[in-house]
Amino acid sequence: MKKIKYIAVILTIILICGVIFLSTTRFLLDRLYSDDVKTQRWAVDSLIERGEGVAPSVLALAEDTDEDLEIRRLAIYVLGEVHSEKTVSNLIKLLETAPEELRPQAVYALRKIKDPLALEALIRAYRTGSKFVKVKALMAMGEMDEEKIIPILKEAGKSNDKLIREIAETALEAKNDSW
Repeated sequence: MKKIKYIAVILTIILICGVIFLSTTRFLLDRLYSDDVKTQRWAVDSLIERGEGVAPSVLALAEDTDEDLEIRRLAIYVLGEVHSEKTVSNLIKLLETAPEELRPQAVYALRKIKDPLALEALIRAYRTGSKFVKVKALMAMGEMDEEKIIPILKEAGKSNDKLIREIAETALEAKNDSW
């Protein structure tokens, strides 16, 4: 009987250690490399659930220029979802220097964090970015409570591009309703 209790205790300890290992940030980051989309999604969701504490490790992955772009994009997404204000300056740098494929995700992350320090970078992104970056930047600026963006939204509201015009008009209407 003692032997069975001993084995049960050992198995319980192994199970607890396994659960702890499966929830470590490093383990979750490693799962981002999975070929299985469900595993990647689980890792992303688990990192987000862990909150802002994962930001330093996730940021290192997002900034690693030798890393696969999709892995970096997932890392930037996580940074936005955990609302890590400590990473705003790093996200701004990514917005301005990362490959074009990552810039919309950097705008998204800045939009989720809603830090006013990002406003100038979002304005630059709107002025100089690809159409996709412009759209994301307009959406982000439209959610900010900064009067400085009103002229930009008005300018965008006169754009020849229908999508940009509609986003700007919607943002301006929302501003008029809230002010």
